[in-house]
Amino acid sequence: MTTKSAPRKRRPAGKDRGLVRPGADMRPMKDRMMLDAVMDAVSSIEFSKTGARRDLDILSSRSRVEDIEAVPGGIFETDAGFMAAATIYVDLNDGENNEQLSTTDSFPAQVQGHFEPDGRAVVDSVSIDTSSFYD
Repeated sequence: MTTKSAPRKRRPAGKDRGLVRPGADMRPMKDRMMLDAVMDAVSSIEFSKTGARRDLDILSSRSRVEDIEAVPGGIFETDAGFMAAATIYVDLNDGENNEQLSTTDSFPAQVQGHFEPDGRAVVDSVSIDTSSFYD
């Protein structure tokens, strides 16, 4: 005799971690004030205070984040707060003096966070999908 288990919710993982895919607990965010709060929180992320910094440091000895932008159509409400697709723009620098190599690139990112009682969005985690760097 076999038993059936409940279907599992599909969540971003592995190589797709930088892509936000709507699941059962994710709803497109429609409230303009909430959207603006998320976009402000994403654009002001301090990468030195996130674990995502390691994802970039693997790529070059001196990675510098130029900018990060939330994708407005990729912002979702979750039961715990929000999840947002974003694009991170970076300068990748390696080498010293005459041997220095510098290049710019962009990568998809996933940002998760919550809302404070005053409506302010707070970023809890950031993950960056750097797999395209190796293609």
